[in-house]
Amino acid sequence: MRKLLACLLISPIMFAKEYTFTCVFTQNKDLVLSLLINTEDKYIFFGESDSPYNESWEETESSISAKKRESTTTYIAKFNKITGRFVYAGDYHPNYSSLDFELVYLCTDSNRLIP
Repeated sequence: MRKLLACLLISPIMFAKEYTFTCVFTQNKDLVLSLLINTEDKYIFFGESDSPYNESWEETESSISAKKRESTTTYIAKFNKITGRFVYAGDYHPNYSSLDFELVYLCTDSNRLIP
């Protein structure tokens, strides 16, 4: 019984961690950026961005998405857990229903070079 209780207490820790990826822009294979997803603290860092996507965090069995706001622009990051497809999008006009841009990347699992 103690072992079962210990497993139940530890299991959420095992699933909450940080994942790193190398992402290639689908329209230019020479453009390669990094992607970091932290499922415990619920944020995403993409490319050279110094501010995280940490608003409106949503996680399902197949995807993770989050937003960040800078001035009047809303940026959206959405990652498909199964295919590795990452969509980076922006909306300069929050009152409109369409996005101003949408960039698609294909990501593969990678390890940090410096932990």
